Amino acid sequence: MANSVVSARVRDRGEGWTMACGNNHISRGSLSSPPVSPASSAVAFLQSARGAAKSSRQELGDRGEALVAEFLVEFQQHSLVYQHTPGERPQGVDVVTLDPEGRLVVTEVKATGANKHRAPNTTQNVADHQLDPQWTSKNLNQTGHVSVGPVAVGPETDQVSRQLAQFDAVSGTLSFWDISPDGRRDGGDPAEVWDVHEIEDLG
Repeated sequence: MANSVVSARVRDRGEGWTMACGNNHISRGSLSSPPVSPASSAVAFLQSARGAAKSSRQELGDRGEALVAEFLVEFQQHSLVYQHTPGERPQGVDVVTLDPEGRLVVTEVKATGANKHRAPNTTQNVADHQLDPQWTSKNLNQTGHVSVGPVAVGPETDQVSRQLAQFDAVSGTLSFWDISPDGRRDGGDPAEVWDVHEIEDLG
Protein backbone atom coordinates (compact mmCIF):
# COMPACT_ATOMS: atom_id res chain seq x y z
CA MET A 1 0.00 0.00 0.00
CA ALA A 2 1.61 3.27 -1.08
CA ASN A 3 2.21 5.81 1.67
CA SER A 4 0.98 8.64 -0.56
CA VAL A 5 -2.38 6.89 -0.89
CA VAL A 6 -2.63 5.99 2.79
CA SER A 7 -2.08 9.58 3.92
CA ALA A 8 -4.50 11.13 1.41
CA ARG A 9 -7.41 13.01 2.99
CA VAL A 10 -10.86 13.89 1.67
CA ARG A 11 -14.01 15.45 3.14
CA ASP A 12 -16.89 13.15 4.09
CA ARG A 13 -20.33 14.80 4.45
CA GLY A 14 -19.20 17.25 7.09
CA GLU A 15 -17.84 14.60 9.45
CA GLY A 16 -14.29 15.90 9.17
CA TRP A 17 -11.17 14.65 7.49
CA THR A 18 -11.27 11.11 6.17
CA MET A 19 -8.64 8.74 4.86
CA ALA A 20 -8.48 7.23 1.40
CA CYS A 21 -6.74 3.87 1.39
CA GLY A 22 -5.16 1.65 -1.22
CA ASN A 23 -8.38 0.06 -2.44
CA ASN A 24 -10.25 3.40 -2.66
CA HIS A 25 -12.03 2.43 0.54
CA ILE A 26 -12.96 5.49 2.61
CA SER A 27 -12.47 5.44 6.37
CA ARG A 28 -13.88 8.01 8.79
CA GLY A 29 -10.49 8.41 10.44
CA SER A 30 -7.29 9.96 9.22
CA LEU A 31 -3.61 9.21 9.62
CA SER A 32 -1.18 12.03 10.39
CA SER A 33 1.73 9.89 9.21
CA PRO A 34 2.18 6.77 7.05
CA PRO A 35 2.38 3.28 8.59
CA VAL A 36 5.72 2.27 10.06
CA SER A 37 7.76 -0.90 10.51
CA PRO A 38 7.56 -2.63 13.91
CA ALA A 39 9.59 -0.68 16.43
CA SER A 40 13.10 -2.09 16.78
CA SER A 41 12.73 -1.84 20.55
CA ALA A 42 9.61 -4.02 20.40
CA VAL A 43 11.30 -6.58 18.16
CA ALA A 44 14.34 -6.67 20.42
CA PHE A 45 12.11 -7.07 23.45
CA LEU A 46 10.23 -9.95 21.84
CA GLN A 47 13.46 -11.72 20.95
CA SER A 48 14.89 -11.30 24.45
CA ALA A 49 11.65 -12.53 26.04
CA ARG A 50 11.42 -15.81 24.12
CA GLY A 51 11.48 -18.85 26.34
CA ALA A 52 10.31 -16.90 29.38
CA ALA A 53 6.96 -18.50 30.18
CA LYS A 54 6.35 -16.26 33.18
CA SER A 55 7.66 -12.83 34.09
CA SER A 56 6.54 -9.70 35.86
CA ARG A 57 3.11 -8.34 34.96
CA GLN A 58 4.49 -5.46 32.89
CA GLU A 59 7.01 -7.67 31.08
CA LEU A 60 4.24 -10.17 30.35
CA GLY A 61 2.08 -7.38 28.94
CA ASP A 62 4.93 -6.01 26.85
CA ARG A 63 5.66 -9.46 25.46
CA GLY A 64 1.99 -9.91 24.55
CA GLU A 65 1.89 -6.58 22.72
CA ALA A 66 5.07 -7.43 20.82
CA LEU A 67 3.66 -10.83 19.82
CA VAL A 68 0.40 -9.30 18.61
CA ALA A 69 2.19 -6.63 16.57
CA GLU A 70 4.49 -9.23 15.00
CA PHE A 71 1.57 -11.54 14.24
CA LEU A 72 -0.58 -8.86 12.61
CA VAL A 73 2.28 -7.52 10.48
CA GLU A 74 4.03 -10.77 9.54
CA PHE A 75 1.10 -13.17 9.30
CA GLN A 76 -1.93 -11.05 8.47
CA GLN A 77 -0.17 -8.46 6.30
CA HIS A 78 -1.21 -5.46 8.39
CA SER A 79 0.79 -2.23 8.34
CA LEU A 80 1.80 -1.03 11.81
CA VAL A 81 0.62 2.50 12.61
CA TYR A 82 1.33 2.60 16.36
CA GLN A 83 2.51 0.28 19.12
CA HIS A 84 2.76 0.90 22.84
CA THR A 85 6.44 1.17 23.71
CA PRO A 86 7.71 -1.71 25.91
CA GLY A 87 8.51 -0.54 29.42
CA GLU A 88 6.19 2.48 29.38
CA ARG A 89 3.11 2.76 31.57
CA PRO A 90 0.28 0.47 30.37
CA GLN A 91 -2.27 3.07 29.30
CA GLY A 92 -4.04 4.00 26.09
CA VAL A 93 -4.20 1.85 22.98
CA ASP A 94 -1.79 -1.07 22.58
CA VAL A 95 -1.54 -1.77 18.84
CA VAL A 96 -2.97 0.15 15.87
CA THR A 97 -2.70 -1.27 12.35
CA LEU A 98 -4.07 -0.94 8.84
CA ASP A 99 -5.43 -4.24 7.55
CA PRO A 100 -4.93 -5.32 3.90
CA GLU A 101 -8.27 -3.70 3.00
CA GLY A 102 -7.10 -0.37 4.39
CA ARG A 103 -9.20 -0.41 7.56
CA LEU A 104 -7.80 0.90 10.84
CA VAL A 105 -7.75 -1.81 13.51
CA VAL A 106 -7.25 -1.16 17.22
CA THR A 107 -6.12 -4.23 19.18
CA GLU A 108 -6.26 -4.22 22.97
CA VAL A 109 -3.85 -6.81 24.34
CA LYS A 110 -4.32 -8.69 27.60
CA ALA A 111 -1.69 -11.06 28.96
CA THR A 112 -1.92 -13.72 31.62
CA GLY A 113 0.38 -16.13 33.39
CA ALA A 114 -2.35 -17.64 35.55
CA ASN A 115 -2.63 -21.41 35.78
CA LYS A 116 -6.42 -21.25 35.46
CA HIS A 117 -7.60 -19.91 32.11
CA ARG A 118 -9.97 -16.96 32.05
CA ALA A 119 -11.36 -15.16 29.04
CA PRO A 120 -10.05 -11.59 28.73
CA ASN A 121 -12.19 -8.56 29.56
CA THR A 122 -11.96 -4.86 28.85
CA THR A 123 -11.98 -2.33 31.69
CA GLN A 124 -14.77 -0.05 32.91
CA ASN A 125 -13.46 3.46 33.63
CA VAL A 126 -15.17 6.38 35.34
CA ALA A 127 -16.11 8.20 32.12
CA ASP A 128 -16.03 5.42 29.53
CA HIS A 129 -15.34 1.75 28.85
CA GLN A 130 -12.15 0.43 27.27
CA LEU A 131 -12.64 -0.03 23.50
CA ASP A 132 -16.02 1.73 23.40
CA PRO A 133 -16.21 4.44 20.69
CA GLN A 134 -15.43 7.32 23.06
CA TRP A 135 -12.45 5.60 24.70
CA THR A 136 -11.11 4.37 21.37
CA SER A 137 -11.26 7.73 19.61
CA LYS A 138 -9.81 9.60 22.60
CA ASN A 139 -6.87 7.24 22.94
CA LEU A 140 -6.24 7.02 19.19
CA ASN A 141 -5.98 10.81 19.07
CA GLN A 142 -3.53 10.76 21.99
CA THR A 143 -1.09 8.64 19.97
CA GLY A 144 -0.53 11.61 17.65
CA HIS A 145 -0.78 9.27 14.65
CA VAL A 146 -4.54 9.15 14.10
CA SER A 147 -7.27 11.78 14.15
CA VAL A 148 -10.73 10.31 14.65
CA GLY A 149 -14.04 10.94 16.43
CA PRO A 150 -16.37 8.45 18.18
CA VAL A 151 -18.63 8.26 15.09
CA ALA A 152 -15.70 6.76 13.19
CA VAL A 153 -15.51 3.72 15.50
CA GLY A 154 -17.79 0.78 14.82
CA PRO A 155 -18.58 -2.35 12.82
CA GLU A 156 -19.04 -0.79 9.37
CA THR A 157 -16.34 -1.28 6.76
CA ASP A 158 -15.56 2.46 6.73
CA GLN A 159 -15.16 2.63 10.51
CA VAL A 160 -12.29 1.86 12.87
CA SER A 161 -12.39 -1.81 13.86
CA ARG A 162 -11.60 -3.07 17.36
CA GLN A 163 -10.51 -6.46 18.66
CA LEU A 164 -9.29 -7.97 21.89
CA ALA A 165 -6.24 -10.23 22.01
CA GLN A 166 -4.99 -12.42 24.84
CA PHE A 167 -1.48 -13.80 25.26
CA ASP A 168 -1.59 -16.83 27.58
CA ALA A 169 1.96 -17.59 28.70
CA VAL A 170 0.98 -20.88 30.38
CA SER A 171 -0.80 -22.46 27.40
CA GLY A 172 1.47 -20.71 24.89
CA THR A 173 -1.44 -19.33 22.88
CA LEU A 174 -2.46 -16.04 21.32
CA SER A 175 -6.23 -15.64 20.95
CA PHE A 176 -8.36 -12.96 19.29
CA TRP A 177 -11.85 -12.02 20.47
CA ASP A 178 -14.65 -10.00 18.92
CA ILE A 179 -15.84 -6.78 20.56
CA SER A 180 -19.44 -5.64 21.10
CA PRO A 181 -20.46 -2.04 20.23
CA ASP A 182 -19.97 -0.94 23.86
CA GLY A 183 -16.37 -2.22 23.95
CA ARG A 184 -16.94 -5.43 25.89
CA ARG A 185 -15.87 -8.90 24.81
CA ASP A 186 -18.53 -10.36 22.55
CA GLY A 187 -19.21 -14.00 23.41
CA GLY A 188 -17.45 -16.68 25.39
CA ASP A 189 -15.24 -18.14 22.66
CA PRO A 190 -12.34 -16.60 20.73
CA ALA A 191 -12.60 -15.95 17.01
CA GLU A 192 -9.05 -17.31 16.50
CA VAL A 193 -6.40 -19.14 18.55
CA TRP A 194 -2.74 -19.40 17.52
CA ASP A 195 0.27 -21.25 18.90
CA VAL A 196 2.79 -18.68 20.14
CA HIS A 197 5.75 -20.93 19.33
CA GLU A 198 4.71 -21.12 15.67
CA ILE A 199 4.52 -17.31 15.53
CA GLU A 200 7.95 -16.94 17.10
CA ASP A 201 9.56 -19.69 15.00
CA LEU A 202 8.22 -18.39 11.68
CA GLY A 203 8.52 -14.68 12.42
